[in-house]
Amino acid sequence: VADYGADTLRWWIARDVAHIGDTDFNAQRLIDQANADLANGLGNAVNRVATLRHRHLAATDIPSGCQPLNDTTHLPASVARALADFDRRGATNRIGNAIAALNQDIENNAPWKLAQQPERYDELAALLGRYVSTLRSIADTIRPITPHLADLIHTQLDTDTTIPPSPVFQRLDAVTGGSTGQQTAR
Repeated sequence: VADYGADTLRWWIARDVAHIGDTDFNAQRLIDQANADLANGLGNAVNRVATLRHRHLAATDIPSGCQPLNDTTHLPASVARALADFDRRGATNRIGNAIAALNQDIENNAPWKLAQQPERYDELAALLGRYVSTLRSIADTIRPITPHLADLIHTQLDTDTTIPPSPVFQRLDAVTGGSTGQQTAR
């Protein structure tokens, strides 16, 4: 926890530790999993959406009532069921799939291209609204596993868009065994 943060360790335990039997631990495996899922996956999605909002929208321009992406509509209930059944890996796999689907949707829709077309401003606002709603859903879903990260995501999404975003989870540094800016363990 002192080296990698509580959320990193909690995520690895939920994602990699076998329900029954032994699980081999090594720091590189922990780092690789956190970097893949939390930094490159979830952290990247939050940063992309928050940066686009900051650069192109006023906080009031996100339409109210935006629904999350279809792939995440039932995510909270599905993950809650998996966790109630002590299926940590199933829960984290569902979360990982939702993060991958969100990142794929961002790539497919290229909101940065919409931002270059002023006549499509409402479309950009609606799309970013869906992404914000999806990220809030994912943050609520990961709260039992990584509570501090969930709080950081909500803070990032609920911050006034005039404030520049900052990464919610930075890549871990394999050389020093620490992070390149990881939040403090709680």
